[in-house]
Amino acid sequence: MANRYSVYSNHSTGLSGAGPRPSPAQGTQVSTTTLLNALHSFYTAGQPYQLDAGTSLVVNSWLTATRTTPDGSNGSTIDRDLARRAWEHARRRAEDGCIVLCSTHQSTPSLLEPYLASFPVSTPGTAFTALTALRPFLSAVTAFNPSYSLYSALAACYTFTLQGNVISFKLALSTSGINVQKGLLDIPSEQGYRAFDVFYYLLTSASTPAEREFLDLKDPSSYTFLNRSSTYSPPSYLPTVDDDAAAEDFRAALKAIGIKGALQRGLLSVLAGLLKLGNATSFLVDQEVLEEVCEEAGGLLGVDPEVLLHKCPTDDRGVLVTGIYEALVDWVINKANEAIASEIQVHLENDSSNGSPPPGGHWSNEDTVSITVVDIPRPALGKGAAMRGVFDDNLGINAEMKEDGVPVRPAGHSVINEMTNAVAQVEADLGVTTGHAWREREQELDKRQGVLEKIGVEVEPDAFLQNVLFPVENEGITAGGRGRFDLATTLSSSRVWYHISIHPTDDALESIISTPSPAVWSAGCVSRQLRDWRFPEWANRRLKQLDFTADFDVDEFVSRYSSLGCMEGKDGVENWILERGWSNGDAIVGHQRIWMRENAWWEAETMLDIKADESPANPFIYGSGMLDTGFSPHMGNPVGESTSLLGGGDNPQNMPAASVMGGAKSMTPSVHPTMNMMGDYGLGPKGDDRKYDDVGYDMTGELDPEFGEPKHIEKESITLSRRIWSSVVLALTFWIPSFVLRYVGRMKRLM
Repeated sequence: MANRYSVYSNHSTGLSGAGPRPSPAQGTQVSTTTLLNALHSFYTAGQPYQLDAGTSLVVNSWLTATRTTPDGSNGSTIDRDLARRAWEHARRRAEDGCIVLCSTHQSTPSLLEPYLASFPVSTPGTAFTALTALRPFLSAVTAFNPSYSLYSALAACYTFTLQGNVISFKLALSTSGINVQKGLLDIPSEQGYRAFDVFYYLLTSASTPAEREFLDLKDPSSYTFLNRSSTYSPPSYLPTVDDDAAAEDFRAALKAIGIKGALQRGLLSVLAGLLKLGNATSFLVDQEVLEEVCEEAGGLLGVDPEVLLHKCPTDDRGVLVTGIYEALVDWVINKANEAIASEIQVHLENDSSNGSPPPGGHWSNEDTVSITVVDIPRPALGKGAAMRGVFDDNLGINAEMKEDGVPVRPAGHSVINEMTNAVAQVEADLGVTTGHAWREREQELDKRQGVLEKIGVEVEPDAFLQNVLFPVENEGITAGGRGRFDLATTLSSSRVWYHISIHPTDDALESIISTPSPAVWSAGCVSRQLRDWRFPEWANRRLKQLDFTADFDVDEFVSRYSSLGCMEGKDGVENWILERGWSNGDAIVGHQRIWMRENAWWEAETMLDIKADESPANPFIYGSGMLDTGFSPHMGNPVGESTSLLGGGDNPQNMPAASVMGGAKSMTPSVHPTMNMMGDYGLGPKGDDRKYDDVGYDMTGELDPEFGEPKHIEKESITLSRRIWSSVVLALTFWIPSFVLRYVGRMKRLM
């Protein structure tokens, strides 16, 4: 990839100044062994590995995530060039892009925050504060990961102009929501598992005595949701993790996004109420305890205790907890997006006051494009989405290429079976509506909606829970629907780039953190992940057939590259591709569109950038090239035929005259005598019409009349008798035509 000379964005400059990272060549056969060796080399160097133009593999563990670089950033390995390629494609092609962050192992750390920090366009600072506030609601401690995200997918959507000005940034959960069952209701009884972090932050010393008394906060072991695994503290092998410190950061982040005062008290009250209500979700609870729990939970939630006791059976109480928790998280995300939008608006207004276009009408009339960064923490969902996008020829860009006549060889039978099984495990999350999992998901959502509507009408009008369940007046309960994004639609409507994390070993995290080796590596573990995700077949398929990252229709292609010599029509496009040397598969002309690989596309874009940087020559500046004679103004005149080759250079007659713009007049001719040819065509003055010569000046070697010698001119007035005679003649002959006077009378008309 060549250095970039972008006329649109300064971020393009120096993108690949260090040169492109090695990746398999287009015709190279990739095997598991070669891929394993290459990945190990890049892992020890702390660099990402480019599997194809749109896919990068990185090896990360909590050993790298807990370290920081000298500049204070996260030590995880990320591919910044992938984000820049996606950004360049989005702004140059004006097409939406999607970067999928997924992992092949459940122990890999999340890369969402460090990836957003390295994004080519500016990420609002409030976005990272919002993620700090949201992370405790979405992650939990597990035996295999000290901070495992329990959402199906979380998206960070940038909307920006083609010049790189961010005008919108939003966070959103996918329509599949959060796995509240794993994070709260059905926590494994094994040691090392906890509920969502936010509940432990609620019970720390960050809570004031007044809060603890009002919310009736108790020890974590007193709550059914928290005492199943008897794990109440974060893992000891992470030296920088502490619930008390994290709770203070959590509350500060809530205040920064506008959740403070009464709103924060209401939020904490609902969380405490859910913990209380969790003690009533078991069938083995005594009646007296049940009544007491419903009394306390109802007071914190703003619901009549009798409603919780009699109108909400034991099964429905668990469903109610799930629905309220997801609605609460949606409410926090909405507040975070409002805070981010306010920061962006202030930034745009400041730019407007400094002379930039106003943020209102200007941005609405300018072309915009979006890039969505989607974090998929669950390996099963990431595998299903990625394999479907690469190996399924009936969906997305693969189907478009196949329909357009691009030669596509179908994947092998074993690969298709692997893809089908992977998609079947997560078909509900990928929007497959024909399977059994989708029907079960719909039944669960319908049941949750019914329970929320039944309890929602009983909530006190001025209670905080009323605003959570009914965020928009007269819209009803929209928990799990409002503000969400559809993962399958986003993947199918955007150009997708994959950033895949691989874990280097299956060893326990405690042993990984305590090891003195800076690079833990298990060849068997990494090889299994490569084979499970079919990365060798992935690379061979993309590099040999489908590694096209840009596509145009014929008119668009000609319009964009006509300045580089591309002629109109499909024949002109084919000839130009042949001239550029891309006919070997780097560019393919289909029935309706032209498909280009990354190297060919970027070569063409680089030529456009260089051509745009070339300013046109000024033909009126001496020596600019267009009218330059090739001789320096200080060189002697061209040698004439009669000029002596030995002494002509020192003859004063051969020297040029002094400039007319300064200095005394030159007494020598301005040109060589042999070059001073008189006449219109260099044939002498005979026959030339000299009626326009200025006879009032004596030209003495200079070409400007300003330096000529002036003559004395005498003027004589016409006598009175001459004037009278002229008037009489004019009165007698005015009626005679001019041509009669000229040819018959041989005289001129007096005027």
